[in-house]
Amino acid sequence: MLTTLALTTCLLTTPHPTTPLTAAIESLFLKMEQAVRAGDQETYLSLIDQTDPVFVQEHVNWAKDLARGLPATFDMTLESEPVIHTSPDHPSDARAIIEMRYTPGATQEGQNHEPRVIRYRARFTSESDLFSVEALTDERSPFVAELLYAGEAWDILEHGTTRVMFPPRYREAAQIVVDALPPIRSHVDTQMGSDNSQHIQVVKLYADMQHLQASIYLSYVQGLSGWNEPGESIKLMARNGGGPRSMDGLLAHEYGHAATFWMGESANAMPWWTLEGIADYVSRAYRADYGDAEADPARERQIPQDLAATLKAWGEQDRLPAWSELTDFYTVDPRWMGNVYTQGNHMIAYITQHFGVSARNQWLRTMAAGSSIDEATRTVLSRDFATLDEQWRATLKPAETPAVETP
Repeated sequence: MLTTLALTTCLLTTPHPTTPLTAAIESLFLKMEQAVRAGDQETYLSLIDQTDPVFVQEHVNWAKDLARGLPATFDMTLESEPVIHTSPDHPSDARAIIEMRYTPGATQEGQNHEPRVIRYRARFTSESDLFSVEALTDERSPFVAELLYAGEAWDILEHGTTRVMFPPRYREAAQIVVDALPPIRSHVDTQMGSDNSQHIQVVKLYADMQHLQASIYLSYVQGLSGWNEPGESIKLMARNGGGPRSMDGLLAHEYGHAATFWMGESANAMPWWTLEGIADYVSRAYRADYGDAEADPARERQIPQDLAATLKAWGEQDRLPAWSELTDFYTVDPRWMGNVYTQGNHMIAYITQHFGVSARNQWLRTMAAGSSIDEATRTVLSRDFATLDEQWRATLKPAETPAVETP
């Protein structure tokens, strides 16, 4: 049975802007701002709600990015009077429209970015049981509870092991995800030789690109439609009106990442092209270029013609960089960004074709357990990675034109 979590807000009161609740939120914002501007990850993480491990992991990664570079500006502002929210399923919390205003830091090349404004309804919780009408609205009340930031106040749809969190106007898109994800999970888990069917997969839908980017890192400015990191939700750009299959390819790709991360604790340390390559490979059955012959993970299969043609052309154009150029998300040259996915996909397809699905998955698991790509290739594929690369590149060389004898 589909369960819609209780969403009806019980507004116990509408506090005056000078109430203790408003003052407590503004005090929290000040601490968050100071921590972010100082790059103080420990203090920032002490200010967020610790109840949801997915939310916590997302903010651990968010805060970790501050060590790579601070935003040029960062402010949190209260844009509506906060209200107390209660439901039968959850403890009371406070909710308000807020704005996160920030400017990403300049790039290494010195490029400056425009200021950004992210507006959304946020949640605030307290470790103290002080969310009462008297404590939060009476200006004479000695309200001293420290509030915690709990992120977006999502609407939620849940069915089985799928939980979708979304802005209210994207209920249609949320329902599409709830219906589409279970068979996608089954397909990808079969491809990856794993069973994660009991894991509750969280998916978060974002209404606009900048909000999605801000939820990842304050430094993130590249375009994207989906995101997943170990322990995080699958994050997607919301789409209404696209039909029941409209999000399949994106969902399958991002769930491919989730399945890869469960292979081992060091999975996210694998070369970036392997992560994107396997996610693209296992999601092929849910993309427009899919052919029926690819529905099952047969031991050997032909590399799809369109993928083979693209790589052949790139080989002739000298557009196949060394794999070492495609290993790190943070350092990949922007001109090779497409190669991370397409070149990586082709190598994964090549390994699958020549060594089989089981060997490919064992190769990935060996890296996920901490081995280098060369160690994994020697252990599982019985050659070093340089030899594998040489053999792969040989398949992409243009055919030699036979010499014509001169009479």
